[in-house]
Amino acid sequence: MSADLSGWDLTQLLRVPGTFTRKYPHAPIVEVAHLSGDSCDPAELAASLPAAQRTRESDAIRSARPEGVIEGADLSRLSERTRELVIFGDRGGRYASRSEADFAACLGMFAAGFEEAEVWAAMTDPMHGISQKFLEKGRGGERYLSLTIGKAAAKARASRVRVGRSKARRVRRRVA
Repeated sequence: MSADLSGWDLTQLLRVPGTFTRKYPHAPIVEVAHLSGDSCDPAELAASLPAAQRTRESDAIRSARPEGVIEGADLSRLSERTRELVIFGDRGGRYASRSEADFAACLGMFAAGFEEAEVWAAMTDPMHGISQKFLEKGRGGERYLSLTIGKAAAKARASRVRVGRSKARRVRRRVA
């Protein structure tokens, strides 16, 4: 649906009343704005939902940060647009959020043939503007990038499969 691919977990979709919204510098407390009065029995709700199924594919969405020191990635292999996004961050405001900019940078690096270790190196390099959100998140930065890089890698792999299939179809048409 072209939504924010890095913000899909329940804690980002549901702000729990009485907790702080750390998205803003003054961290306001979440309050209930409207209550419909409708209610349901949690047991009935649970019984009406299908059983959750974990697949190996969903487990593979995360990318593990490579161990050891990785030298900086060769950014000259990137398109000019992706290279500028990595070096300066989204200074032009092309993206609706930093999460979208980070995802686009990762996708651009995978499209240029980068390995996951190279993407991690570029996204965590404090000299790159694109690392801003990772650095601001502190201890949570690694988890954030694990999801972002993992999802971008999965999308890049899926795109290569689609391109490969369409090329195979064109070849079969020419042969026939």
